[in-house]
Amino acid sequence: MPLVAMIALIHLITAMAKARLRRAKENKAKSRCVDCNFAHIQYGANGRRATSCTFNGGVRRVALDVLYCTDFRVREVVVESRPIGFVHLDCIEPELVEAEVHT
Repeated sequence: MPLVAMIALIHLITAMAKARLRRAKENKAKSRCVDCNFAHIQYGANGRRATSCTFNGGVRRVALDVLYCTDFRVREVVVESRPIGFVHLDCIEPELVEAEVHT
């Protein structure tokens, strides 16, 4: 009888440990890179993600789940395009010319 009780107790402890590990995996936070404009994410068939960051022109592999990033930019935001380089002032909108002169 004590052997049966010991086996049942070991089985119960093992089941509780497995349930705790399963719950810990389900509550994993979503990476900040998923919503970032600079991120290039590849989703694998087994549920894994391969994330690369393209901030500042280079492509760098991100090996961990990022929770905070100083260069984060929301993917859905439309970026206002403005002229870059040498452009004639008559081709630029007046409010941009005034902003450039005052700075």
